[in-house]
Amino acid sequence: MEQITLDLGQVKEEIKEELKKAANSFVFIGYRLRQILDSGAYRQDGYDDIYDFAKQEFGMGQSAVSRFMAINEKYSVGNYGPTLLPEYEAYGSSKLSEMLTLSGEDTKMISSDMPVSQIREVKSFVRQDGSMEGQQSFGAGSDRKSLFEELFKDIPEKLKYIWENVTEGKELCEILNPSGSRVFKYRTTMLVMHGPQQGVNIRDFGKTPETFSWEDVLLILKTLFSEADINKMISDHATSHISQDREGTLTEPESKKEGQQEEKEEEISKNRHEKEEKGQQDAGEALEESKQEAAEAPEPEEKEAAVEKIAPEDTEIVQEEKKGTNWERRKQEEAIQSHKRSVVSNMDDMQRALEREDWERVQNLAESIRWAAREIRDLKGDFEG
Repeated sequence: MEQITLDLGQVKEEIKEELKKAANSFVFIGYRLRQILDSGAYRQDGYDDIYDFAKQEFGMGQSAVSRFMAINEKYSVGNYGPTLLPEYEAYGSSKLSEMLTLSGEDTKMISSDMPVSQIREVKSFVRQDGSMEGQQSFGAGSDRKSLFEELFKDIPEKLKYIWENVTEGKELCEILNPSGSRVFKYRTTMLVMHGPQQGVNIRDFGKTPETFSWEDVLLILKTLFSEADINKMISDHATSHISQDREGTLTEPESKKEGQQEEKEEEISKNRHEKEEKGQQDAGEALEESKQEAAEAPEPEEKEAAVEKIAPEDTEIVQEEKKGTNWERRKQEEAIQSHKRSVVSNMDDMQRALEREDWERVQNLAESIRWAAREIRDLKGDFEG
């Protein structure tokens, strides 16, 4: 098969133009069907209703006829004309069809850049809101901090970067919404992100959508969160990541500890055996030495002094073990290994994201790798110190 070379930019523009034509065609067809319906002209050909007429004449099902007429009523100039409203020219017929059930206010959350899948997400949220009507359970939607905590839960280092470095709304848009359109839902709140000009919509159950510029959102983030809040989010995320890997990361250190214990016990047993052999080979000397030791043994008061002299050394050894220095070192090693595995995994994911040209994913993974590398560096510094 001959290799095809495309000017993708040109092809995209051509498709958009054809979609505009399709949307205008939908409006025009809907206009004519409405005229036939309202005038009763279908009876001239002996049909009982508009649906039977369209089925026999054009092969249209009832749902298609209803959709054409509904699109004309909602999106045509004057709500009853052959021409599409200018603000909807870039949407295409599929998106206009999906938007039909949305109210005028909710329709404002839909941009021409949104894929049909995201429009359906918005519709699903609005439908769920409708099913909750009268239950008075809208309180959770008003907690903006919880909403943004959830948004940055898996990428807290990105929030830190924004909080410390970003000063313009356009840059914030490029970080959070590089694809041009994004829908994020949390409990009874939906966050709809658009391009730099259209901004961001926040829709709570039971309320109309609010519109914010990206500059507004940047100010909200810097007002809601303190540096301590963000550092805690990063720490919690790291702890959660380590906990998920705990079963795997503890296997090697635990087995190493068991091996060290076995070696210690073998060494003690070997020393004891050697002493027994030596005693058997030189029983006479041992007997004489024991007699001499018995003769030179200190009185009870001297024994107590000797115990007091030796005891502090034994106590220091026990206390040193109780301090958990080995345990702390093991935990540091576990954390380092966990971060290393995370870096390797993220690098593999980044390679796949690069092949897909998923630049938002690449950026997120790069931030995670940078953060993990910094943690490894700090842990190694603490360990060496």
